Amino acid sequence: MSIRFVSILSLLFAMMTIGSADTQKAGQAEQLQFKAVLEATRKDPALAPAALDVLRRIAENNAESITEEMEARFEMQPRQLRGPNSPYYFVRAAAFQAIGELGTQEAITYLEGVNRDDFDNDDRYRVWPAAVEALQDARLDQIPNAQGKAQFLEATIREY
Repeated sequence: MSIRFVSILSLLFAMMTIGSADTQKAGQAEQLQFKAVLEATRKDPALAPAALDVLRRIAENNAESITEEMEARFEMQPRQLRGPNSPYYFVRAAAFQAIGELGTQEAITYLEGVNRDDFDNDDRYRVWPAAVEALQDARLDQIPNAQGKAQFLEATIREY
């Protein structure tokens, strides 16, 4: 491989990394909103089904279907949960992680129904792992004692 070819590849990689870092930084606003949704749900558990609904829509790349009324339930401004970065894989992955953090039985049931074939090729390697991790985290949080958690983690390691 020539030095010139390696230099060109390095430059292209650097350009891709810089662009994705800027995009990811922009997506942090949406991710902070997920934390606000989770906090509101902790204060008022009756919001859990609504929280699952909005987070599910973002995770499934359907954020545009979130209405202003849905956002208002979480004291959000219009379009606050429907930010411009919602379609990006890292925002969608964060939405799946937030669903896992919700920890309700409904959230676990939803995550159990998500499968690898629900994702296109790119998302299969970027978003799907976040959904799997969210499910494992939610299941782990349901286990009340340390011994049960240790057994769960051992079984999870053997599985993968």
